[in-house]
Amino acid sequence: MSLIVETKSKQEEKVLKAFLDSLSYTYQPYNNESDTVFLAQYNYDLAQADAEIDEGNYLSQQQVEQLFNNRAK
Repeated sequence: MSLIVETKSKQEEKVLKAFLDSLSYTYQPYNNESDTVFLAQYNYDLAQADAEIDEGNYLSQQQVEQLFNNRAK
């Protein structure tokens, strides 16, 4: 999963980086050139997910819970 986070200050950025580091999460700072590719893929993935939902290709919450319950057995 990928996220884009815009902090409001340098202090928030430092706190966020410290938090991510403490949990051993990998991240990369904003870079306009590489982010163009990322954002294109991100937007494509969102469009694909929306299309699947529009086609009725999704699971209800109850179906997901049943899958997890059956898997645990």
